[in-house]
Amino acid sequence: MTDAPRAGLFSRVGLRAGPYLALHRRGRANGRVLTAGVGAAALGSVVVIGGTSLVAANATGRPEPTCAPVSCSTTEDRKTRESASPRRSAIALPPGLPASPVPKASTSNRPGAGPLGALYVDSEGQAAEWVAGNSGDSRVGVIRDRIAGQPQARWFAADDPGEVEGAVRAYTAQAASKGEVPVLVAYNMTNRDCGGASAGGADGADGYRTWISNFASGLRSGTSIVVLEPDSLPHLTDCLSEGQQQERLDLLAYAAKTIKQKSAKARVYYDVGHSAWLAPGEAARRAERAGARQYGDGIALNTSNYRTSGNEVAYGKQVLAALGGGQMVIDTSRNGNGPAGDGEWCDPSGRKLGRNPTTATGDAKVAAYLWVKRPGESDGCSGSAGQFIAETAYELSS
Repeated sequence: MTDAPRAGLFSRVGLRAGPYLALHRRGRANGRVLTAGVGAAALGSVVVIGGTSLVAANATGRPEPTCAPVSCSTTEDRKTRESASPRRSAIALPPGLPASPVPKASTSNRPGAGPLGALYVDSEGQAAEWVAGNSGDSRVGVIRDRIAGQPQARWFAADDPGEVEGAVRAYTAQAASKGEVPVLVAYNMTNRDCGGASAGGADGADGYRTWISNFASGLRSGTSIVVLEPDSLPHLTDCLSEGQQQERLDLLAYAAKTIKQKSAKARVYYDVGHSAWLAPGEAARRAERAGARQYGDGIALNTSNYRTSGNEVAYGKQVLAALGGGQMVIDTSRNGNGPAGDGEWCDPSGRKLGRNPTTATGDAKVAAYLWVKRPGESDGCSGSAGQFIAETAYELSS
């Protein structure tokens, strides 16, 4: 991506002590910075989004990548792509996410529910853990109400087919018990991140089909929102042979079809990057070749990036028109001030939270504004990739 493809997938997610892995994405630094939540079954005693123990390893078991300020990106790199690019958007696996419930957060600033229903507020995560452990800090109230108390996505990125079904089922059951709609990110595509900082994913096509089938089995019968394989389509031609490109398209189609077959109320949105990455027609062409018109509900935009909502809505409508219909979901977690003027994607200063997560968008083409990237989790420059930084969270919220 040009500015910052996405501020690191893994750093966008956030680890925790749960049964599986949860991630956030889109940064750069040779990949995305993911904050992944890994469950006890995946990495020992870690919870998927906010566990009691920290795990300084990503879904592949390797140490988390970090992005030093001097090496995050070059000037040329920033001008060429935004944080939506996998390489520029290094996903940073968070060191660990807490399993502590969020101390009484105010609900006065949560938007009302739209046609899809109220979004699920996950009471586990690094922000919630920080709030619980720092009651005397003057920033607690702001971070609790503006971030920890807001609906956010959970990433599933560990290549652990034996555990993902149970992890997804537990998460969706929690949402169902509150009558809310969970947001999940499926992130285990083969050749993930073109071998960058968020490298990993399933070993092969058969392994991926098994994993995504088990993921789908855990969704249950209620409504859910699934952001499908961040950066897989934007990176389609960056590092894959023609045969591998077709395999990826086929796997995405299989994923969406399988999710729909196993959970009729699941809404599947194909990630196509953001407005500064692919041209609208090209984004639509790739999505259609991957089965979006047949099996998807639309597209996901701006994951872990900073593009303004206005730009993304305008761009998304062009993509959807070329695709022949559907809706869009937009990551607004850090786009309140738009991208940094110099194109910096790695924890740039001066960024702000965007619109609160909601399905009440007021636009028939926008299904939801989401927080796919978890605000306050580092891209790798303000701290280790995926680490929750209270000062960053406070700056975003103030």
